[in-house]
Amino acid sequence: MEAVDAILNEVDKLQPDEKLKLLHQLVDRMLATPVYTVIDKINFDKYVGVGKNVWEQDAQLYVNESRSNERF
Repeated sequence: MEAVDAILNEVDKLQPDEKLKLLHQLVDRMLATPVYTVIDKINFDKYVGVGKNVWEQDAQLYVNESRSNERF
């Protein structure tokens, strides 16, 4: 994070209009860059069953009951 802190220190020296221009350019660059989310890199298989007994009933039954209660 040292690099980010150094950049932020430099940003603090900019005039408000320069900060706004920088912000726009950063957003444009971020939107132009493919987004690789953390979800793409997580192996969710290792989490199967970790919530067992949290709701003290079958998870699908819990979801179905929750959904039916929302409709009334």
